[in-house]
Amino acid sequence: MTASFGLVLVTLILVFQVFHNPPLTAGLMAGFFSATIAVRWFFGNYASGPKTIAEQGEDTKPDNVPR
Repeated sequence: MTASFGLVLVTLILVFQVFHNPPLTAGLMAGFFSATIAVRWFFGNYASGPKTIAEQGEDTKPDNVPR
């Protein structure tokens, strides 16, 4: 909740700054959103710890077991 509120707030501030300095604002927005995506990807993939075979979606049954 707090993160999405901060995201909206920073986005609004940057959008209003476009009228004063568009190239700087475009760079800031691109950097901010790419950093946000990178952080979310990192925490989604690595912070939860190693996944088990079942969580990875691999087949855990041997071939001689009927399905």
